Parts: sequence; structure tokens; C-alpha cells
Amino acid sequence: MATKAKSPVRAATTRWASKAVKCLCSAACPSAVKSTQLQFNAEVTLTDISALNVADVDMLVLKQAGLVPHLAKRVKVIKTGELTRAVSFKDVTVTAGAKAVIEAAGGSIA
Repeated sequence: MATKAKSPVRAATTRWASKAVKCLCSAACPSAVKSTQLQFNAEVTLTDISALNVADVDMLVLKQAGLVPHLAKRVKVIKTGELTRAVSFKDVTVTAGAKAVIEAAGGSIA
């Protein structure tokens, strides 16, 4: 009984698909490492901050208020909304636009 040979197109497709799966599943793949670290990043808007009614904002305050997940290691404040009172930020990163709004309202970033 003779065996049937695979077509060259099918063999190339199978080879390509197996490499793609191998790349996505590999722990050494840079894109896989980056995507697993993104779960520890969080963003907060200026509207969320103004709704808190606190003078000092840090990671713990944001976690207790439920604005960021408890697994978050990094928080970035982005400029969406307005801030009308002075707020002090500690241990969070701030975008350039948010920094200008915070400093114009009399706040500070440490």
C-alpha cells in the first residue's frame, strides 16, 4: 500500500502555524512577557481623583477606593476631566497634560 505525500502548500502552512503557536506559548517570547506584566498597570483619570475628596493620593488610597485593582504595582494619572482643588500625589506617575492641570490647581507631585 502506497502512502500519499503531503502537498507542499499544506506542509508550509502546517510549519508556519506550528511556529506561530510555539512563539505565542514560549515563556522567552518578549511579547508574552510584556502582556503578562500589563496586568499590574492601572490608569486613573482626574475625574476619578476629584471624586475622592482627599488631599493626598497614593497607591493605597486608590486601592482602598476601588479605582485600581489590588494587584496593581504601577498607577498612571491621565488627563481626562478637570481638577479644581489642590491634591498631592505620591508614588504614582502622571502624564504631562495631567501634571499641568494638577500644578495649575495648586497640587504637587512627589
